Amino acid sequence: MHHSIIEKLIRSKILFFDSNPIGRIFTRFSKDMSCLDLILSNITGLASFSLFRTISVSITITAIYPYMILVVGSVLMLMLIVIRKALATQRECLRMDSLYRGPIHSTFAMIVNGLVSLRTYDRISFFRVGFVDQLEKSTNVTFTYFAVNRWMGCTLDMICSIFILGASTFALSAKGYLDTDLLSFSLQILTDVVVFFSFTLRMGAEIENYFTSAQRLH
Repeated sequence: MHHSIIEKLIRSKILFFDSNPIGRIFTRFSKDMSCLDLILSNITGLASFSLFRTISVSITITAIYPYMILVVGSVLMLMLIVIRKALATQRECLRMDSLYRGPIHSTFAMIVNGLVSLRTYDRISFFRVGFVDQLEKSTNVTFTYFAVNRWMGCTLDMICSIFILGASTFALSAKGYLDTDLLSFSLQILTDVVVFFSFTLRMGAEIENYFTSAQRLH
């Protein structure tokens, strides 16, 4: 993809550079390419591992006690509702971040290229105000993105705690009907759910959000 956008860029008409600010082009080659090269490659492996671990734990629990399918299904529905709400906000934050980050690079490049003229006419303070305003908007969007991410994580962890409470209740109610060793084993592997269940869904949401970088590059 990096090779493709370089080929397209160096063969573009001058009209392309007139209609696209230099900051937007810098953002594609810096932030968006970094998301694909550094972030996506790491979280995709973590999400895959967590997903299969969660599936194996859920299958094991439902095989030991089939009525646990009701608890697993209810928890999954709640998590999907939470993620759907969070994803809409996070996707909008990433879109706005790409809009506000471009003018920052454009203003910085413009100031560096015209530094002599700006110092001569004493106009650096004028451009500083605009630069700080754009930087503040970009940081506000980034803060909102991470705040929504933390809200989603705390909510999913709370749902996982409810899941463990329901599973423990079912296990205690079936104490006289099932093997005690199997019930003990099911309660032991439930700790994996807290770590991996919500983590899997969070990483899946992160992957979908960061693929907006690939969409912009394309």
